[in-house]
Amino acid sequence: MLLEDGVLADLKKPGYVAEEKFDGTRGIVIKKDGNVKIQNRHNVDYTRRIPEIVEAAQQIPGNFKIDGELVYINPEGEIVFTPCQRRCATTDYASRYYLMQTKGIKLHFYAWSLLQREDENMENWGYLEQKKVLHDLIPDKLRIRYTPHRFDLETFFQETKEQGQEGIVIKRENARYVHHRSYLWKKIKNWRHEVCNVVGYTPGKNSRKPFFGSLVLTQNGEYRGCVGSGFSDYELRSLKEKFVPEKRPSLAIGKTYTPIQPGLKAQIKYYQITDAGVMRFPVFEKIVS
Repeated sequence: MLLEDGVLADLKKPGYVAEEKFDGTRGIVIKKDGNVKIQNRHNVDYTRRIPEIVEAAQQIPGNFKIDGELVYINPEGEIVFTPCQRRCATTDYASRYYLMQTKGIKLHFYAWSLLQREDENMENWGYLEQKKVLHDLIPDKLRIRYTPHRFDLETFFQETKEQGQEGIVIKRENARYVHHRSYLWKKIKNWRHEVCNVVGYTPGKNSRKPFFGSLVLTQNGEYRGCVGSGFSDYELRSLKEKFVPEKRPSLAIGKTYTPIQPGLKAQIKYYQITDAGVMRFPVFEKIVS
């Protein structure tokens, strides 16, 4: 089941439960006759990449298929995306050993849907019915953990906002599992907002070729990322007319762009700031005078 985007008004709807929105990589853990397989939502095999989750799955009795999220938890107890991404993308043994043993990057798996138990397909069970069986299945103190849920959606969202977390997921209590995006599961994001300087633009492709691809952003002289989404057709046209190209050194951002005269500022919404100081999932909101 994939998530639809939700809005704050959805927090008032009856019949939903809320869970933490984990900042990691979606995964499926399958155990059949003692053999464990881990794959992502695109069916890419992660089994050899994440042996610590294979070991944890071996400690859960019987056969099963579980949907959930692979995450990295730092020593302060915070879930951090980039180390998880590195582990999931690492395929060779030497690099994996370095990340696990030298850097201490070991993953956990937060489980929320029990899709199969022994020979029984549980996808048609109601969501909370599934979770009850899942809760009883997973032993304590494993790297595979049960994902708790809450019924106080608005309070829970406010708490995550105050803690600087990404947001929450809300799910229909009686939802059946489907293999596509569904309004029965929604993500309510805790967007952050920032005004940035527009210092250039990248070339547009396809329908954006007459305009631009993305805006190059800085904050206090430091590179903040590129934003290429959130623009209406009118904004694409009007912004291009505001650009005054200027010959000056470009920032080393790993892509070609055209510097412009300073003075243009844009308000951007985003999820988080990476360790490199760049906005994750930036979306253009408006030009700020």
